[in-house]
Amino acid sequence: MSSVIAIIRADDSHMKKNALFYYQKKGQDIVYIKPDEVEKTYIITDECVYASSISIQTLTKRVNEFNSILNL
Repeated sequence: MSSVIAIIRADDSHMKKNALFYYQKKGQDIVYIKPDEVEKTYIITDECVYASSISIQTLTKRVNEFNSILNL
């Protein structure tokens, strides 16, 4: 994965347009991290879109924790 373009909620009723289709490149695959679970977050990268069952709040918390470990 080269870079993260956007992290969005899968079901965001506040959006006037579907944000996934706005950020997703034409023909870009969606990779379901846990196919049997409901996706809560989409992580859009240069290569593909990852669908995760982790909420955006939990994902952000984990990314911040990981960054703090790297900065030690």
